[in-house]
Amino acid sequence: MKKLYFLVALITHSTIFSQNAYLLPHELVCPGDELTLYAGGSTSYAWALKSDPDSILSTQSYLTFFPEAGDTVILYTNNDTLSTSIWMDPYQCDYYCYMPNFFSPNGDNYNENLCVILYGKPTNGIRLTICKRDGKIIYDETSLYPPCWDGRHQDTGEALQSGMYLWFVSYIREDNTTAHLNGFVILAK
Repeated sequence: MKKLYFLVALITHSTIFSQNAYLLPHELVCPGDELTLYAGGSTSYAWALKSDPDSILSTQSYLTFFPEAGDTVILYTNNDTLSTSIWMDPYQCDYYCYMPNFFSPNGDNYNENLCVILYGKPTNGIRLTICKRDGKIIYDETSLYPPCWDGRHQDTGEALQSGMYLWFVSYIREDNTTAHLNGFVILAK
C-alpha cells in the first residue's frame, strides 16, 4: 500500500503531512506570499479550493498559488481526498533582519562579505552603514537589494584592518515605516 503525503515548501520551511494534512503552528504564510504544496505517493492529482471544489487549479503533483486567509486546499488523488487550511496572521508577517557578527574577507571564498540578510516582503530601500569605533563612516550604501560590505573603505578601496566595526541598518517596510537596527561585526583576516 502506497502512502500519500503533502509537503509544503514555504521560503525556507518544509513540513511533511500524513493522511490528516495540516499546517504546523510555526508555518506562517503572509498575505501576498507564494505557497507551493507538494504531494506524493499517488499516480494522479487534482488540486482545488474548498470554496470551489469543482474548479481544478492543477493536475500536477504540486500546486503553486497565492493563498488568501482561510483558504482550504483540497487534493483529490486516485487513493484519497485530503485537505489543509491556510493560516495567516498579518500582524506576525513583519520583516526579520539578521546580520552576522563575524566575517573574513581574506580571499578564501568563505565569509568574504558582510551582507544584510532580510526576510520578508521587498522593501523600498535598505541602507547599510559601517563605522569605525570612533564613529567615522567607512561604508554607506542604500539599495533596493540587501547591500554587502567587502571589508574595504568605500572611498579609497583600502582593505581595512582586522577589528570590530559598527553597523547600522535601516529599511522601509511595505507600510512606509522605517526600521532601524545596529550592532557590531568582527572583521578577521
